[in-house]
Amino acid sequence: MMIQSRQVRAYFYITDPNSGKTIQVSPLEYLDWWEADKMGWQPDMILQFAHYLATVMPRSGPRPLKVEARVLASLNGRKPQLIIDPNVDLAAESRTLGRPRWLLEIHEPLPKNRPNPLADPFE
Repeated sequence: MMIQSRQVRAYFYITDPNSGKTIQVSPLEYLDWWEADKMGWQPDMILQFAHYLATVMPRSGPRPLKVEARVLASLNGRKPQLIIDPNVDLAAESRTLGRPRWLLEIHEPLPKNRPNPLADPFE
């Protein structure tokens, strides 16, 4: 029995403030598909991955890299929506036991007629 249906798309944007260049990174460039899927639903793993990217990506000067995330999630047939504040530099954020300020709430209501849980909501 399926209790919940979830789908996530995540992209990370790394900006080097020393040169002004920004690149887009897919988690699948560094993680297996099952690790990337698990990360999409665990905010602490998203933060950990952002910290990892900030340490492994090359930079061209003394200032630290800035890492932002665009994470779209669809839960139980809802329309995809952002779950991470896209304007927050995750590399500069520290881990917390409480709800992080950069984690957005899901306001989209459940659909009346729930679609096929295996259908791709991003299409």
